[in-house]
Amino acid sequence: MKEFIRKNAVVLAVGLIMLLMILGASLILNNKASMVKNNIIQKESESITMATNDLLYHSLHIIDLGVRIYGFTKKEEMLNDVKRAFHDMDPTFETLEARLAAQSFKGADVKKLHKHYLDYARFNEQMIEKARLDSMEVFKSMLAEDKGTELWKHWYEVSEKIKAFEAEQSLQAVTSYEAAQNNTIYLQLLMLSLGLPTLGFIIFKIKNDDLALRNLLVNLEENNRQYIFNPGTELLANDPKTVIDHSIHRFKEASELIKRIASGDFEADWNGLTITNRNLNEDNLAGELLKMRENMKRVREEDEKRLWSTEGLAAFSEIVRNNQDQLEKLAHETLIYLCRYLDVQQGSLFIVSQDEQQNEDYLEMAACYAFNKKKHLQKRINIGEGVVGQAYLEKETTLLSKVPNGYTSVTSGLGEATPTCLIVVPLIYNDQVAGVLELAGFQVFADYQIAFLEKAGEFVASAITTVKIAQNMRRILQASQQQAEELKAAEEEMRQNMEELQATQEETDRRGNELERANAEAEVQKQLMVQNIEKLKEKERENEVQAEELRQNLEALASTQTELENSKQKIQAILNKSPMGILVADQQGSISLSNQPLTALTGFTHEELEKHAFQTSFKFLQLGKLREGDKKRTKTIRKDGTSFMTEVYVTTLEASWLLYVRDVSMEVQREQQLGKSMENAEHLRRKAAEHEAELMARISQLEKKEPLT
Repeated sequence: MKEFIRKNAVVLAVGLIMLLMILGASLILNNKASMVKNNIIQKESESITMATNDLLYHSLHIIDLGVRIYGFTKKEEMLNDVKRAFHDMDPTFETLEARLAAQSFKGADVKKLHKHYLDYARFNEQMIEKARLDSMEVFKSMLAEDKGTELWKHWYEVSEKIKAFEAEQSLQAVTSYEAAQNNTIYLQLLMLSLGLPTLGFIIFKIKNDDLALRNLLVNLEENNRQYIFNPGTELLANDPKTVIDHSIHRFKEASELIKRIASGDFEADWNGLTITNRNLNEDNLAGELLKMRENMKRVREEDEKRLWSTEGLAAFSEIVRNNQDQLEKLAHETLIYLCRYLDVQQGSLFIVSQDEQQNEDYLEMAACYAFNKKKHLQKRINIGEGVVGQAYLEKETTLLSKVPNGYTSVTSGLGEATPTCLIVVPLIYNDQVAGVLELAGFQVFADYQIAFLEKAGEFVASAITTVKIAQNMRRILQASQQQAEELKAAEEEMRQNMEELQATQEETDRRGNELERANAEAEVQKQLMVQNIEKLKEKERENEVQAEELRQNLEALASTQTELENSKQKIQAILNKSPMGILVADQQGSISLSNQPLTALTGFTHEELEKHAFQTSFKFLQLGKLREGDKKRTKTIRKDGTSFMTEVYVTTLEASWLLYVRDVSMEVQREQQLGKSMENAEHLRRKAAEHEAELMARISQLEKKEPLT
């Protein structure tokens, strides 16, 4: 108890003074209220007394005098005041009764007086009526009854009671006010006797505390320089306001720097940080924030590159998917898109073709691009010839940052110039080169752009292979149909000339061998499609590895951010820049964290996701059956009720689930298309087998000289 009083002596002293001041203020307010109440009571008493007197002077006297004058003069205007008195009698008594009732005055006497007034008014109305009929004798006899004196006696009795009651009310109000005044005087004397010693103690305590405060400020300034920011200037802690302002300014500077970094301004710097004091601020808050800025800047650049590649590949795959049926259009559209997306000035796309006469492969230009205009040129490059032919043989990307003069030129209406950078990318699918892409421009290609081109090359190579397979299958089918027509024509000739049967059989055998080769090619194409599906699965595994790397980066960043203020906003800002949807949910499905790509996918806001949207949007995902490392494809419901396919990669984060959500609708469509392509290939194979069987049946019928059905 003593220790508590010692530590809180100033607070207790100030509290005592404040308590006395509050009591004094309360008594002052009470005095004021008493004075106001006293004034109201006195005014009300005076008003009620005047109202009581008015009953005599403005009612009784006016009625009595007015009726007397009218009885002798017969002038109707003499009754105007009498009529007003009659009219005001009831409202006057009702008001008086209400005001007295508000003061708890018993109103039975007032009501009786009111009744006497009403009787007196009816009596005077009879006198007026007699005067109008000129019955003056009756009028005089009624006047002689002197009803007014009788009414005055009643009024006097009641008015005395009212006056005595009102006097008592005023006396009570005055007594209450005087008692409140005396209490105020006593309290002020008490405040004076206790306040002076207390103030002296407070002054003594404040001086001692001021010395401790100065020592504390020196310690605060030293800690601020050690842990927040050190300007490298002389340490001055004489002025508390200056020290506190410096401390607040440093915190504001840290908060402002964090906000700017969180908003994406990675060029923000700490104000006051110079070359001379930079080495003093490597391990404090200022230095750590700048390190965090550089890390976040690097992460954002990587995310932007990854997002650029992802968006580009998504749009590119859509172009490839929409032009899979026409090889020439596929080449032109893909080349135009790549040139515009990478902002290059020239480009050409070569597709591997076969010279049937020489039985060797060569590269044929399928499309070219220069300043957004097509140049329909015929160009052939042999394998191993030049940079393009060599890229085919080596199966590796070739990048030339110094293009020799005369190799190629970009021409416009103002002149021409040699590009400064050239890249040649082989289009490889299943370790087979389907073509070569050549791009030229005035900017050096970055590593992520080269990787983008190589991935895009896989898509183009796959599409080219698919188109060629489809063309071969159509060519085989057309050949089979042509063979059937030729057999029908040969049937008639064989009936007339059996000598030509042997030649027809040989021709039929040769075509049967071609059908066998077509079946073998169809089987090879089917195997290529299976390999294509395996390639897609390999890409999915690569996406899983990327998701795992992203999770590790997020955990490392979360560990760093917990040492700073507002860590959740920092993590949220980083998550929002991820191209994948991310959410953190507990075992019951309550979402504690989500990022912007996830809200864009589902249409729910962060608040809606955290409240109830998990069971709505991810109701097909059973949390109780999830395991670390699971990867599931599930149908996800958007806020507007529509659904789409997502791939969810599951990992743990402390006691919660960390889920990476990726929209795989396009991949599902591509897989479905591949499945359809395989079905088409199988259908063509069955057709070929049917044609082969039909040909064998026709040959057998011709040998037996039986008519064809």
